[in-house]
Amino acid sequence: MQWCPRQSRPVRTGRTTPPERSHDVTENEPLDRHPRRRRPPGGRRVAGRPWHGPRHHTRHPATASDTLVNGGALASGATLSSGNARLVMQRDGDLALYTVGANGTDQQLRWHSGTTGEGNKAELRTDGNLVVTAPDGGALWQSRTGDRDCPHMPWTKLALRSDGVMNILSGSDSEAPYLVPLWSSSYGLQFPCGVSGR
Repeated sequence: MQWCPRQSRPVRTGRTTPPERSHDVTENEPLDRHPRRRRPPGGRRVAGRPWHGPRHHTRHPATASDTLVNGGALASGATLSSGNARLVMQRDGDLALYTVGANGTDQQLRWHSGTTGEGNKAELRTDGNLVVTAPDGGALWQSRTGDRDCPHMPWTKLALRSDGVMNILSGSDSEAPYLVPLWSSSYGLQFPCGVSGR
């Protein structure tokens, strides 16, 4: 160290090595100088970052907020949404597709099944057919995209777009890079399923 005339304290001119701290290691204590980075079984630590505990993977439901996969259903009052589009299984029994303005107003009806009856539900059956059913199980409306009316690949889903269009799509499985449209709320049945009055 040397004395700085402008300051009343010494100034360090070189790097000193701090004294080593004594650490008593007991017989059962692990040799670990960084206990916060200790990793229990199943944990994972990224190099250069402290470990924050094991990762717990959450099982996601088969139905996303804008998608209904085969075997899924919309009970009375349930909704799918994408952007400003809403598909609602209304309590009066009608399956209806709306778009709303940015502020939540100016609701416009884009498509509906035309069904009535309290307790109705919409289900995308495992064969790919979208059906509005009464509480007793009777079919009130259907998209006619089942295997009997429209041969297609085994996996199907109903997808709602933010512009207010919903489509029923098919593919080999949920990871298929390309999906074939079977039905659209704008045009009804698509090739090769045929032509529909929506």
